[in-house]
Amino acid sequence: MNIKETLLCLSAITFCAIPAAYAQESFLWQHSPDQAIQSAQAKSSPTLVLIRVEAHGETQLSKQVGSAVGELHYAWQGAELVYPEASYASEPIAQKVIHWADHVGATQLPALALLSPDGRPCGLIEGEGVTDAAKLKEELAEMNQNYLISQSAFSQADLVQGAERAQQLHQALQAIDSPCREAYHDVMQQIITLDPEDSLALRSDYQPILTEVVIDEVIQGEVYPLVDAGAYDQAQATLARLIRDNTLTNEQHQLLLAFQAQLLHSQNRTREAIDMIDQAIALHIGGPAHDQLVAARLQLMAQ
Repeated sequence: MNIKETLLCLSAITFCAIPAAYAQESFLWQHSPDQAIQSAQAKSSPTLVLIRVEAHGETQLSKQVGSAVGELHYAWQGAELVYPEASYASEPIAQKVIHWADHVGATQLPALALLSPDGRPCGLIEGEGVTDAAKLKEELAEMNQNYLISQSAFSQADLVQGAERAQQLHQALQAIDSPCREAYHDVMQQIITLDPEDSLALRSDYQPILTEVVIDEVIQGEVYPLVDAGAYDQAQATLARLIRDNTLTNEQHQLLLAFQAQLLHSQNRTREAIDMIDQAIALHIGGPAHDQLVAARLQLMAQ
């Protein structure tokens, strides 16, 4: 079960008060990540955000994490979000927790994320990496090392221009955990823009990610509303524009063609839908996607 399913299955969710005993720990947890980030910005320090489920029996987890951070002598701010086993809060509070889980890139709980002073996630530990005390200090030490590398590279990038700046930004992103990189699309765009000749050969790393963002925004914001309104021709034209105006991977191109075929089929335009599937198959991408397209074609031919 993913985070959203877990949260929405809980009948009542709220933030718990920090037990008085925790206040004696060397590492103090705040209730709000926003407030913790503000405190961190004043000190130019990172923020550690812990998201956990009390019903999972992790009531001592924040104490365990705080002790590990204290032993490592890291000058971090901290924020803890908890959904208690029993509470009377409204769903909007659950949505706030979901927001933070999405922001740091967490797909399972408990999750422990390190945010830079500007509030961007740069390191993430999930599941057993958080709960296993023996692993936790190692994970925190690695997280801190990667944080220092990324921040150093960002600082170096501010001192140079052009492809050299793009290289430093790339090095900074490499030190940031993959799930956290969703918060750095603007940096990826900078890397591409700063090196228009692609002398660093980084365009193939970042352009597909940025194109995926465009595809998602257009489909969610334009195509689905058009389909809901029954404006299929306009929806088709929008998908065609996506294909025409963007540099797509074969996988992205194939999925958009399959989407077009699905819309044509919903209009009982079976022959055109089959032709569109043939175009998708002709991209010669193997695996499950190819098999599904072939199965869909056979199904349409049998109708």
